[in-house]
Amino acid sequence: MQLRKIFILFILIICLSSQLFGQNTVTWQECQQWAFEQSNASIELNDLEKLRKIKNQIIKSYIPEISIQASVNYQHPTLDFSNIQIMGANGTSPSYLAFENPIHKDQYLVGLDLTQKVWDGGMAKSQQKFEDISSDIAVQNVHIETYRLKEEIGKMFLTVLYLQENDKVFASSIHTLRQDLQKLKALYANGIILESNVYILEAEIMRIEQEQKKVLMQQQSLRKALSEFTGKDLTTAEFVLSDIAWPDTSLQSNRPEYTLFNLQASALECQKKILIGQSMPKINVYASAAYGRPTYNIFSNEFGFMYLVGAKLHVPITAWGATKSGKDFLEIQKSLINSQKQTYDQSLRIKMMEKLNEMESLRSLLVSDEQIIDKRTFIVNICKKQLEEGVITANDYIKEVNALNEVILNKQLHNIQLEQAKMNFNSLKGKL
Repeated sequence: MQLRKIFILFILIICLSSQLFGQNTVTWQECQQWAFEQSNASIELNDLEKLRKIKNQIIKSYIPEISIQASVNYQHPTLDFSNIQIMGANGTSPSYLAFENPIHKDQYLVGLDLTQKVWDGGMAKSQQKFEDISSDIAVQNVHIETYRLKEEIGKMFLTVLYLQENDKVFASSIHTLRQDLQKLKALYANGIILESNVYILEAEIMRIEQEQKKVLMQQQSLRKALSEFTGKDLTTAEFVLSDIAWPDTSLQSNRPEYTLFNLQASALECQKKILIGQSMPKINVYASAAYGRPTYNIFSNEFGFMYLVGAKLHVPITAWGATKSGKDFLEIQKSLINSQKQTYDQSLRIKMMEKLNEMESLRSLLVSDEQIIDKRTFIVNICKKQLEEGVITANDYIKEVNALNEVILNKQLHNIQLEQAKMNFNSLKGKL
């Protein structure tokens, strides 16, 4: 029983340790996702979708328009029939009509009116489509800004990663030089080397520590900025690089800007159809029912029900000239958008070709970096033995150590630059 409790406790310790230490690593994909969630982009997209639904509810052109009307008025004078003569039959002399209840001067009306649009020249359909495209344009602009945010976060992440790796190289170099310093002190105590070699190595350790502090300050500044963007505490997190697969080298792109250009052109087409619809004939039917006095029967002086139905045709004539000018204006705007799209496409393709060349160049540099590191490591090992034997000075040894560190840093820089070039190429292709 005791062994079982110990085993369970051991498992719990392992699980807690994995949670405590495993969560301290961060990838650039996680940073980008956190930055997106922390930004206002998701809120803006939700608000734009709500606005789209509201617009769709407002634009209902073919829903009958129903209204209630009521009126009370006093009219003076009213119709006077007292002197109306009516000719008798077969040419007999005219006679006068007498009205017992002349038209009252106070009049009352309560009615219901209905108007139904039958044909509006296609304006309602074009207007609805235009509003939908306008909403899509607003959404696409948010996607473009999100893309730029991801690109910026990626650059900051890789910069922190490079500084982080520099710090590791400096720490390793300081550790190695301190071990060498202990050996030199022992050799000096035995009279094998000069004391100046000890001081030179100590000074070099102090110089590298200064460089390490400078890198650490730069790194902390960028980490704080990333923490602000992501809403996460990244001041002590270990940044790790998840290798990006070699991208598809075709020059076809699916950047959100292309969608924006297409939507802008579609919006102009809808505006053109709306203009055409303004000059098209329009047909409405209408109906009105009411209760009041007087009714449509002017000879009646009693309260009563009445109704009216009809149809109306409206043919605009003077709008045709304005429609032609508007269509010409929209065509010019559409041509400008097409020119902007072609210019953007050409610039993007050039950038993609540049990134392809950069990736190939960096890949070949990494191969040569490995070869140079091997040779420089071999040279440093020889110089270390020579320094211990008093054949060379500490300056000579430090020179070779710095040369090795420079090559190691170059390799790290080239590796990060390659990953950034792949990231940028994917971004140009619209696959970020």
